[in-house]
Amino acid sequence: MSLACTESELTVGRPGGGLRGRVVGYYGFRASRRGCHLVVPDGLIWMVFGFGAPIRIADAAGREPAVEAVSLVRPVQLTAVEVRLPPLAQGVVALVTPPTAHRLSGIPMTAWDGRELEPAGLLGVPSAVLGGRLARCGGWPERFRLLDDLFRRRLHGGPPGHSQVDRAWHALRRTGGRVPIEHLAADTGWSRRYLEQRFAEEVGRSPKAIAQVLRLRTAVRRMAAGLPLAEVAARAGFYDQSHFNRVFKAMMGCTPTGLPARRLGREGLGTGLRAGLG
Repeated sequence: MSLACTESELTVGRPGGGLRGRVVGYYGFRASRRGCHLVVPDGLIWMVFGFGAPIRIADAAGREPAVEAVSLVRPVQLTAVEVRLPPLAQGVVALVTPPTAHRLSGIPMTAWDGRELEPAGLLGVPSAVLGGRLARCGGWPERFRLLDDLFRRRLHGGPPGHSQVDRAWHALRRTGGRVPIEHLAADTGWSRRYLEQRFAEEVGRSPKAIAQVLRLRTAVRRMAAGLPLAEVAARAGFYDQSHFNRVFKAMMGCTPTGLPARRLGREGLGTGLRAGLG
């Protein structure tokens, strides 16, 4: 499935068998001219495998310095980011669950902050080699299949994680972050403290932080649909509109009313993937 935007072409792909539930999806991007996209945090790990001009990613809330690279992988984002694509930027973005990224890297996710991680290195392939292979592929479906194969091989020999963490993460995502942490702990059979420790090691963030990210994502979708802000806050699970406004500004870098409506409708590069993958 291909989607055309004013600045870029997006081609959506689903992972092959055996990766469902671990790799959420792929999309290939090719920028025809310079553009800027707002990407709302979604609780996933974005692995960018580029083979064109470098892209620039800046924290919309101004908490972290901007990063510029052809390929990159970052911890779960807690704030929105601005992605700037120059002409000729192209590559594949793989969205994977944090427990999957933990298995790929073999590194505790708590250690991801402040580290320069190469997505190709996480798959056991030199970056230049993988970039060249992706560039030589006959099209986006072939590129997606190439990454499928690399993910399968790496996961086969990766360190096992806790199924309880995987289950808790999926429960948070399935409910849009509205399941109480105590219920997650009860489902795992662990204490809340032990769940939080294991969750941080394999996800990189606390269950509470991931829940807030997912509630924000739900709220942005409701805003894009044109619902009143008070209804948006209630449906997304915030205490009240005041609470929603504070969280929104901290994570998006502006108030709900200060976000241009055109940006809500696009929601950046993620629009194409969500349109194709649900």
